[in-house]
Amino acid sequence: MIKNQEQLQLTREQLARVQRALESLRRDVLPKSEARYRLWAESYEDEIRKLEAEIKAYAAEKDGADSSSASLPTGDSDGRAAQASGPLSTPGDKSSSPR
Repeated sequence: MIKNQEQLQLTREQLARVQRALESLRRDVLPKSEARYRLWAESYEDEIRKLEAEIKAYAAEKDGADSSSASLPTGDSDGRAAQASGPLSTPGDKSSSPR
């Protein structure tokens, strides 16, 4: 279970490695033996599904936590919206991260 942004990043990196390994298998083994490819590819595909499910579960949990904070007051006492103090960013958005 992914618990934070660091674990999310590591999971995404692992997913990319498994996807590259499956592509390599597809490129190198499939042309020689479809049966062998199907046998070997199954474990890679299972791992890809597992990692994608973990990422999706974390994103859903994170979205749920974010939407629960939407009910917090965001304006002044007279109902006006508060001004943003800086650029908005989403988790994983590197464009607004400090350098």
